[in-house]
Amino acid sequence: MPPFSETPAEPVAEMRGLDCEQARQEVAAAGLRPRLTGSDIGVVRDQSPGPGERMSPGSTVDLFCEGF
Repeated sequence: MPPFSETPAEPVAEMRGLDCEQARQEVAAAGLRPRLTGSDIGVVRDQSPGPGERMSPGSTVDLFCEGF
């Protein structure tokens, strides 16, 4: 039986204050799934999980956006 291997987890970047579209693209580029709530345009006011938390590839990052 092969040894147990764990998928490497990447830390979530700080997205608060970024343009919502830019944050969506950066989350996707990191191999994670962005989920925007609130306004589609504006800036990220909060995120979950928070910056620095480690997530497995394909995990969802919630971005709470607010219009300008």
